[in-house]
Amino acid sequence: MAEDAHHSRGYNLMYHFMKFMASRGADLGDGPNRNIPLNPFEIDVRDRLTAAGLNLDAQVGVGSYRLDFAARHPSKPGRHILAIEADGAAYHSGHTARERDRLRQQLLERRGWVFHRIWSTDWFNNADQEVTNTIAAYESALSRSDEVGPAATGDVSAAWELPIGTRTITRPRFTAGYPIDNYPAALLVQIIRWIRSDHVIRNADDELAMTMTELGFQKRGSKIVRRIQDAQLQANLS
Repeated sequence: MAEDAHHSRGYNLMYHFMKFMASRGADLGDGPNRNIPLNPFEIDVRDRLTAAGLNLDAQVGVGSYRLDFAARHPSKPGRHILAIEADGAAYHSGHTARERDRLRQQLLERRGWVFHRIWSTDWFNNADQEVTNTIAAYESALSRSDEVGPAATGDVSAAWELPIGTRTITRPRFTAGYPIDNYPAALLVQIIRWIRSDHVIRNADDELAMTMTELGFQKRGSKIVRRIQDAQLQANLS
């Protein structure tokens, strides 16, 4: 059984990326991946930003959920304060990659990260200005980070709003507030499928929490958790 109770590799990758994200870089997932080659554009970005004084890690994250660059705090090098994305080949590789980038940025920003994108066309037209813009974004992120302090930016348990997209199937008909045994297994599976129909990648624990909310449960009783987890597994198989 996977750590997040999903057999899906996509869910597992996002689960570990969310751990990295929630720690603001203290938990680096797979860490910087030096085996992923940078293209000439990314190399130029890295070299110019490094020369400008930024301490960068490249290709930070898990699996295909990676940041192009993460800039470290100047006096707390174990902590990242700025996510930097460059629109290289991966960004233009297709709709799936762009949707993954959109979701990744959304989740990072919900966790308090400052996100900065460098467009290749702007870089090639005026790299010096783009370096200036990136340094300004870094200094803004540094000021914000120092104002709120490490406790606020690094608390893995901090509450955050789960992203919800537009669901593409009809909500199952049920009334919330009854004991879990009043809900047939088939209905629980339908609720899981309905939640997943927005195509937002979330880990199984968040999905369980959303299902509990829909059913009107506030406390995680062992039977409630078991029934919903069984429905999640059944939904994975169908």
